[in-house]
Amino acid sequence: MQHGGTGQRYDNIRCDRCSSLVFQRRAIAQICERLLSYKPGGGECLSSPGGIMAKVENLVLLLNLLYHRRAVDVKTMVRACNISKRTAYRYVRSLETAGFPVYFDDNVGGYRLTDKSGSFSRLSPEESATVLFALEFLECSFSPDRFGPIHRARMKLQLHLSGEMPGLLAETLTATSTLDEMSPIKEMLIVTLVRFACHLKKSIKIYHHTGNDSNVLTEIRSPRLIYDKEWKVNDESVDDCLGQIPIRRVVNIEVV
Repeated sequence: MQHGGTGQRYDNIRCDRCSSLVFQRRAIAQICERLLSYKPGGGECLSSPGGIMAKVENLVLLLNLLYHRRAVDVKTMVRACNISKRTAYRYVRSLETAGFPVYFDDNVGGYRLTDKSGSFSRLSPEESATVLFALEFLECSFSPDRFGPIHRARMKLQLHLSGEMPGLLAETLTATSTLDEMSPIKEMLIVTLVRFACHLKKSIKIYHHTGNDSNVLTEIRSPRLIYDKEWKVNDESVDDCLGQIPIRRVVNIEVV
């Protein structure tokens, strides 16, 4: 969307956790289409003072703020959009009417952008594990000269999540752990955790069960995943194939 250089106001807003722009030109066009497809209440007209482009620009700017930050208070909206408090509240109502999931969070004292699944701008641990698992599966399915974009996407996601994912995945694994069965999501979480440990060159502590004991603790200094009819965790620092632990026997795992 080009209009007298107004795009500079929201083009330079970047995510706090990554450097990539979230709203590209096509996304902005879709946002504008949604905003122009309804009539706000209270007799407000999109073409009233400031013109249609001024309001669309401020609404896109407000969406960027809501997307990139944990919460946005009215003072920040007023300062960033150069509008009055009354107009800020009106813009929030406009976004709600247009279908954007905006709500006020008393705990943080500001507005947030969320959807039915929780956080709008962040993947859950299960979703992150699923994306990483899918990217690795795709990477293994293509010839080396064709999976460049997939490999780069996986590495970027690993780098972006490397600081917080091990803890999040471990918490989720603890919540979903059962001693008597291995669910697909639990196996995926364990595989992803071990891959992270390998990527970060971290040791791991594995709680697993054997034929006699139900909760054995084993520390693996140099973890590696291997597949021999089933997924197993191996310690490369120990030359002992008997030390391989089948994923299905893992109860919990901790990245040290």
